Amino acid sequence: MDCVKCKTMYKTAGLDKFRQIFCPKSSFIVGDGGIGVEGFLSMDISKLF
Repeated sequence: MDCVKCKTMYKTAGLDKFRQIFCPKSSFIVGDGGIGVEGFLSMDISKLF
């Protein structure tokens, strides 16, 4: 399972809790404070799985 969170925020408590519960292989913050939207959309899809 992968997780993507897209919102302009710097607090990641919700994402951290999600990761504790579901143990995704990877997770990304898309937008301010994380990877840019264009960078995420042009990312090698194999990194998502």
